[in-house]
Amino acid sequence: MPDDVFNWLSSSLDDQVTVDERLVTRVADDLGAVTAAEIGEIGDVLLSILEDHSGTPFPMRVGQWSVTTSTRNLRSALCSTLLVLGLQAAGATSPTIVLAAIAPFLLDIEKVGFRPESRDVVGEMRADITDAAERGALWAGLPEDLRHEMPYLRMIELSEQLQRAGALTKLPDAPNPAFRQRIHAAPSERVPSRRPPLALLVADEWLPSKGGISSLNRYLAFGLAETGLEVYCVVPSARAEEFADARRGGVELVTPAGIPGLEPGAALGMTRPLADHLIPDILIGHGRVTGPQAKALRDSFYPDAFLYHIVHMIPDYLEWSKTDRHIDAGTRAESRSDIEEKLGVAANCVAAVGPMLYEWFSSVLAPCESPPPLLRFDPGFDTVENKTRVPSPGRPWILMLGRLGDAKPKGLDIAAAAAGWAVHIANGAPRFDFVLRGSPEGQAEELHEAVRGWSQQTSLRVIVRNYTTEIDRLRNDMMRADLALMPSRTEAFGLVGLEAIVTGTPLLATDQSGLAMLLHQHLPSELYDQVVVPVTDDIEHDTASWGHAIAAAMRNRSASFATAAAVRDTMARACTWARSCTALIDVWNSARGDSC
Repeated sequence: MPDDVFNWLSSSLDDQVTVDERLVTRVADDLGAVTAAEIGEIGDVLLSILEDHSGTPFPMRVGQWSVTTSTRNLRSALCSTLLVLGLQAAGATSPTIVLAAIAPFLLDIEKVGFRPESRDVVGEMRADITDAAERGALWAGLPEDLRHEMPYLRMIELSEQLQRAGALTKLPDAPNPAFRQRIHAAPSERVPSRRPPLALLVADEWLPSKGGISSLNRYLAFGLAETGLEVYCVVPSARAEEFADARRGGVELVTPAGIPGLEPGAALGMTRPLADHLIPDILIGHGRVTGPQAKALRDSFYPDAFLYHIVHMIPDYLEWSKTDRHIDAGTRAESRSDIEEKLGVAANCVAAVGPMLYEWFSSVLAPCESPPPLLRFDPGFDTVENKTRVPSPGRPWILMLGRLGDAKPKGLDIAAAAAGWAVHIANGAPRFDFVLRGSPEGQAEELHEAVRGWSQQTSLRVIVRNYTTEIDRLRNDMMRADLALMPSRTEAFGLVGLEAIVTGTPLLATDQSGLAMLLHQHLPSELYDQVVVPVTDDIEHDTASWGHAIAAAMRNRSASFATAAAVRDTMARACTWARSCTALIDVWNSARGDSC
């Protein structure tokens, strides 16, 4: 704090100071307050901040009142008071305590100043919040409780208010704007209170019984709700526990009105899913699964909505690993690629999940004269699950999880053969159970026999369990596992691998995945090489490389868990749901600004 402001404070930070009506009047006088309202405003802000810092409610300020604090606390509170008064004068409408909490993240609190002659609060911004990327990174880095109090949309609003008030000045020799705002001036014209923007996601289910798309949709909906959007998700049908699960994350599930003769899923895009007074600002569809329905809703009912098309798969890769279908793989791949491409071009923005899909759709849009913006959407690795993991007691579990009816695309034959090879070369490594979670209903015995055959090891203990959507059961499986396998021949991203990482479960993942590409961008080579294993589609080669990797992980399980913890911590810092969701919103916000 500059020497000429509040220089009557003791230089000894541990000295005790009595805060009473006389001190508030002195502070107000230093800040040029004249009217009783101005003096009262300064006192209310200062005491609210001091009370919040102390964690103890102050007595009611009636008659003779006083509270005692240290010089250090009072200096900090005075700096925060200056910033809050400046932000409020510029039009900020958040509660005082929220503004005081976020102010040190916006400005360097040690360099806050006050110019008595003009009654200006001045400071240095820590980031250029007029820039979407910097603003999103700042918000994503806030503590979780503060993100809840200051949703991302409120941060955008604050940035716009400061710009309208002329409080931000870009200097040629500084990376970030300077803050300057007169206090006790008439506040800038404020935007009337209105409901937050509304997002409508279109999904074929809420809890994921059909794989990664619905799992990502759920995480995305929760992440968007955290930013301050009003979030709805329309699904064909939902159970009571699904409505409850969505509400816990700030999301409202809706189901479409039925149409006689049509299954609920077929009616997704044919009827208006929301009450007439609820008009989506944002519509989100997922690939060819719900992209057509989202487009139909935009075209038929919500023409002003900003449509996102989220790309989850590459048909030209995936369909060629499903050669057991009745329709020729080439025909399927081309037909499904055409659908994906047409839906993307018709959207206002394409969001590709991870680097592999981003690369693919970049080439799809290359021939377009006026392509929609393409956003790379990296799923978050941050989670409340930060428990230190150690090897499970008893017989180890090696877990493979997913929709295992698609055995070849998921690399189940590779995993089984490699598990058998790991048993063969064990050399003292503990025997393990090979646990498969994801058998189609009624096919567990058939899958069990197929896996035993691929493994060529009669001593391999195989446990097959049906696919489930129960979140707690899936989490327990992952938390019980000593090693998770994702040996897919192709995996556009690989959410199963992400789930393993965020729970701290040791993982071996295919290099033929968007997840592997993302890990390569953020992990040091010594970690990456312990997690990612090549898949060549040469069964003998893959059996050997994966078998040796499994045996090594089983031989030193403590080291495997230490590696998993390092991977989780690194990726949780690099990729968060908050950062990804703010990037998504910024595309819409930029387009909205351009159209105004």
